Amino acid sequence: MPEVTDIFIRVSSKCPICERDTLNRYVKSKLVGPKETEEDHFVVSYKWELPQFAQVRPNHYHMWYCASCRFCDEKEIFRGEDTSGGKLEMVRDRLLIESRRPGSLISKLAEYLDYQAPLLPWRSALASHLLAMYIQEMLSPNMRQNGKIARFALRIAWLYREREYGARACYAPAPEDDEFLEMVSGLRESWPEMPSNEADAINQAIAFYKLDRGG
Repeated sequence: MPEVTDIFIRVSSKCPICERDTLNRYVKSKLVGPKETEEDHFVVSYKWELPQFAQVRPNHYHMWYCASCRFCDEKEIFRGEDTSGGKLEMVRDRLLIESRRPGSLISKLAEYLDYQAPLLPWRSALASHLLAMYIQEMLSPNMRQNGKIARFALRIAWLYREREYGARACYAPAPEDDEFLEMVSGLRESWPEMPSNEADAINQAIAFYKLDRGG
């Protein structure tokens, strides 16, 4: 019988920020596809070739993470496919300072990134997306990749929707998720624009898409 490890492709790569080795994973695309989707491309449920893994949501593994410097971004960046035009260098300078600061927002989110778990918990998926978005927003407004931040915000909205949909979206309630959301609500003092619910995230996605298009 297939093990849970059989559904992932694991990739070792150099972190683009600190250049240390990282190990991340994503779900094998040939094993799964969308079953029910919504207008904004949110996948309510997936169709698996291996039904015993129906509770696994591939979108939880969209962000890759470096435990050494706490950089978090899409897998393409870890694979050296950076198209930001040098903005990654500016991210590096800010991240390496902020991630070392005791009690920083980055360190608090990183506490919930359980990338060693057999399956990534919902709270870890949300923490990774919030962290990736925050890292991008550390840049000054005129240097940000607005389209990228908009994508992240939309994905964050999808994660909040999973929790709202419950079993329909394969979300299993966990006390640790409530604890995480309570902690997240306290981060707004450091990050007032942080999307703390689906509506917040959708509004930010729209706003950043408009900025990206020059609106």
